[in-house]
Amino acid sequence: MEKEKAVLVEFANEELIKELLPVMDDLERAIEHIKTTEKDQKAVESMLNGVELTLKKFFGVLKKFGLESIPAEGERFDPSRHEAISHEETDKFESGTVIRELQKGYLLKKRLLRPTLVVVAKEKTEAKEKTEDKEQQ
Repeated sequence: MEKEKAVLVEFANEELIKELLPVMDDLERAIEHIKTTEKDQKAVESMLNGVELTLKKFFGVLKKFGLESIPAEGERFDPSRHEAISHEETDKFESGTVIRELQKGYLLKKRLLRPTLVVVAKEKTEAKEKTEDKEQQ
C-alpha cells in the first residue's frame, strides 16, 4: 500500500506535464520558423532570442519535476522510446539508425511519457541488391 501511494505521489504531475508538452512543441516550431526567415532583421532576431529563452526556462521548470528529453538523432532505433513514422533509404547511416526527429519524446522520472517520433534509416535498395548479388556469387 505504501509503495502504491509513493508511486501515485511521484507521478502526480504527469497529466499536467502531458498537457504542457504541446506548448513546448509550439515554442520549438516558432523557433524553427523564425530561423528560416532573414537573419538581418533585428526584430526577428530579438523575437527568436526571446522565444528561445522562454523555451529554455520552460523546460528548466519541467526538468525540476523529473522531465527529461529522449535523445534520438544518430541513435539506434529503440521501440521502447521511439515511434517510427517513416523509413528513408540512405547510405549515409546504418540501417536502423534514427536520422531525423519529428517530435521530441520525454521521460518523466525515467518512465516513458511520450515517445520520440522519428524517421529511421534503411539500406538503399540498390545497395542491398549489390550485397545479395555478391553473396550469390
